[in-house]
Amino acid sequence: MYGLEQTFLKTADMGIGAAFVVVVILFCRLILKRAPKIYSYLLWIIAGIRFLLPFTIQSVISLVPFKSNALTYGKLAYIPAVDTGIDRMDAVVNKVISNYAGPSWTSSINPMQVYIVLGALVWAAGGLGILVYGLLRYLVLQRSLSTAVLLKAPDVYETDRVAAPVLAGFWNPRIYLPIDMPQEEAGYVIAHERVHKRRKDHIIKLIAYIAVVLHWYNPFAWIFFFLMVKDMEMSCDEAVMRMMPNDIRKDYSSTLLALAMRRSAVLSFSPLAFGENNTRERVNNVLRYKKPMLWVAAACCVVLVGAACLLLTGHAGKGDAKETQEVGEDREFQAESVVDYGNRAGIHTMTDKEWLNALCTDRNPYVGDASADGRLLGLVSRLYPEEMERTGMKLQTTEEPYGISDTYEGELPEGTDPKPAMYKGAAILLATISNIGSACLEWKDGTEGEGVQVEVKRADLEQALGIADLYAESETPERMEQFMTAVDDLVKGMVFD
Repeated sequence: MYGLEQTFLKTADMGIGAAFVVVVILFCRLILKRAPKIYSYLLWIIAGIRFLLPFTIQSVISLVPFKSNALTYGKLAYIPAVDTGIDRMDAVVNKVISNYAGPSWTSSINPMQVYIVLGALVWAAGGLGILVYGLLRYLVLQRSLSTAVLLKAPDVYETDRVAAPVLAGFWNPRIYLPIDMPQEEAGYVIAHERVHKRRKDHIIKLIAYIAVVLHWYNPFAWIFFFLMVKDMEMSCDEAVMRMMPNDIRKDYSSTLLALAMRRSAVLSFSPLAFGENNTRERVNNVLRYKKPMLWVAAACCVVLVGAACLLLTGHAGKGDAKETQEVGEDREFQAESVVDYGNRAGIHTMTDKEWLNALCTDRNPYVGDASADGRLLGLVSRLYPEEMERTGMKLQTTEEPYGISDTYEGELPEGTDPKPAMYKGAAILLATISNIGSACLEWKDGTEGEGVQVEVKRADLEQALGIADLYAESETPERMEQFMTAVDDLVKGMVFD
């Protein structure tokens, strides 16, 4: 189930940037309204790549303002929050979702986690339904074409099962004509469909339909699909007219009008086949078509290349480094290189109120931010004897449950047992770092080589204290103080080996 949730959020994250690209292409499409439709068609391919590609190349020239990984499970499930890179938008969205889906002290489970699971299930069911629908309609069409006979080698067939021509097939697409089609109309249709075949439009349309299956809940995905198919068809019309030595605009328009009256009911419900539709726009485009001048083609190419550079890259925001650490490999850091919250002596001389305020201020929603984790570990070290010196920390961020560990060395006074304090320190880390499943603290005697290790798991501590959400305990110094008192009472009743 976790994999499904991750896929759902990743797909939604991809759809945010892709939706912006669709809006930009709609604007470019208006600018290119009188230009050959092949350029608009190629622009839609850029949008299709954004809908399907799970990563983007980061660039400072990117026109897309949204950060990649704006939606991650760690942010939504535990904060909950989004990080699109647009501060004003994030502030509005995060306020809404925190009000309606934020963790509650009285809840047995984080509401946002429930919503993510439900959203993932609805997304998967809807996508599967649309995929099955498209395939079934296509199979119905293929079955109706199974009795067709070869009319003109190698790819033109004739059948009485369709009222209008259709191009169907993925690996070896064929052109199917109704048996009573006039020869002149058939010539234009065959030329049109062979342009589709030569350009592999049948494969591109299938890939675009997969994008719709993945993003069916995103209205911009449907806009992309239908307008891409419309521009694809009009660009094929233009290609046919360019191939002809004479002006065929009137005859070709008459053919389109005749085909509109023949349109097959079976075809009209099959999203994976080609037929003659959008007649009004296609006729208008054909009648006003003129072979483009060289400078127009050059200008359109510049717009296309510029759009690809600006829209296929992603926003290189300053928060990306944090996101990379959240999902990166295990890292080891020297404590001195990350703890910037004063020195050890300074932490020990804090008042209790100052210390509690510091813990709540520096609470961290994601393990993986080394600087933030180091500050918390430095604050927790206040609990241990000053003879225990920190030697380094390790973050486990490759897969869930994430974890954090801290190591100490030093010779302790005889009879000193650091385990109760280490247990309390691990409990504080679980309360101040939202998405870790365990905290492990280790001390080694620098002279005798003896060692002590204490590991506390989030689920065990929540069960022992009867607390549904440990991270909520660090929201205020007052709640943090109550939490520590509860941990002290728990530790008093424990027997350490």
